[in-house]
Amino acid sequence: MAKVFKEEQEKCSIIATYYAIEKDANLEPDKDLDLKSVFAEVYPNMPEDWYVTFLNQAQAIKDKIGDNNWKYGWYDGAQGRASGIMPNNKVSYIMGAIWDVFTDKQKKVFGGQKDSWNTADVFVVNTQKEAQILKFVKELQSEFQDFIAPEIFIGTLNAYLSKLVRDNDLIPISLKKQTKNAPVKVTETNVDDVPVEGLKPFDGEFLAKPYSYFDIVNRGSKLNFTGNSLFYKASVQIGNYPYFYQIEQRLQGKSSKAEVKDLVVKGDKGKRGPADAQTGNVPMPQFMALVKDYTGEDYDHNIPAIGTKIDEEYWSDYLETIYKQAQEKLDFDFGGFTIFGKKYTPKEFMEFAIRLDNLPDDRIKILYKMNKNAFSAKLRNKLRHLRTIKAYLKAQEKNELSQFLMVVYFRAAKMNITDEDLVSPFLKVSS
Repeated sequence: MAKVFKEEQEKCSIIATYYAIEKDANLEPDKDLDLKSVFAEVYPNMPEDWYVTFLNQAQAIKDKIGDNNWKYGWYDGAQGRASGIMPNNKVSYIMGAIWDVFTDKQKKVFGGQKDSWNTADVFVVNTQKEAQILKFVKELQSEFQDFIAPEIFIGTLNAYLSKLVRDNDLIPISLKKQTKNAPVKVTETNVDDVPVEGLKPFDGEFLAKPYSYFDIVNRGSKLNFTGNSLFYKASVQIGNYPYFYQIEQRLQGKSSKAEVKDLVVKGDKGKRGPADAQTGNVPMPQFMALVKDYTGEDYDHNIPAIGTKIDEEYWSDYLETIYKQAQEKLDFDFGGFTIFGKKYTPKEFMEFAIRLDNLPDDRIKILYKMNKNAFSAKLRNKLRHLRTIKAYLKAQEKNELSQFLMVVYFRAAKMNITDEDLVSPFLKVSS
């Protein structure tokens, strides 16, 4: 697996911001060789597209926040990590210090993951306000921790942090790689109060036919499907703000993941395409809950562990029913229901697929001259796709498809939907 240079990328982004604001660096490529040499020190073999990303991110951040006697920090930064690159008196660790104020019970609200509370990668803080900010957070904790539900403290803290963002005193920043031919923009996220009744979309739709292909083939001498993802592109509008995105729901380990990317305008022709960087993954507990809200079924209901027989009657009827409903109510592409080139009805297809799943690896090799490989896991993922398609149908039936599409995007983007959501404020820097 290729190494992910997340730490180096975050460091370079905040260094570029420091140079842009404190040294008024020229942010055109190859115009400030001092800055580029620092990048090379931090991120050897830095790709050109990341070099351009760092420069354009810094320009966008500088344009947004200006000069406010800042200190600069990495959310994951440990003491001394900026030594020799930025002066110690210009480096802050306050975001990590605020998380450290949380009690174990308060951290448990986010599964102990600080990124689930605030998705920032880097941040800046007003030097003159830094000490009083941390002092206020600690005093707030001393008032709340013994008597108040953890969510009350977190909500109150988030409201305070929102005010700091609006006042330009503490700015958490989430960074996304720039998409080629798409400008970098800065978006305030979770800064404004969510209405008590929650956010409501007034329009949402699929932009192209969603698909999950139910065709079984020999792919590279392995038993496989023609495609193993459930995929759609959609738009949804909340107030004056339209959101365009795509989602790919695919196998990960023994379950699945739901990966979202923004659809951004590339070039000067106004055409949208997927951003180079992920918007995020929909947290699977939230995705599972969303599917259950609409289907009334647990996400993994009647999907047994690998090595345990799948209920053939239940799932062949399920596919047949979902296919018929989708033909009437939802323009969905299931593929051709073919197995090694021969076409079947949806019911016959599932019965055959389950019989293949029941065969041991050596029998598959003898009968079909291919390896079974990960077919059992992929078939179970197709069953999860069917349950998700059922959720689409139920949402559409209730005239709530827009709501479904909004929840998927907002959960992936770590954006709050109701006043009970507790992701704290940040600026998103992305294409």
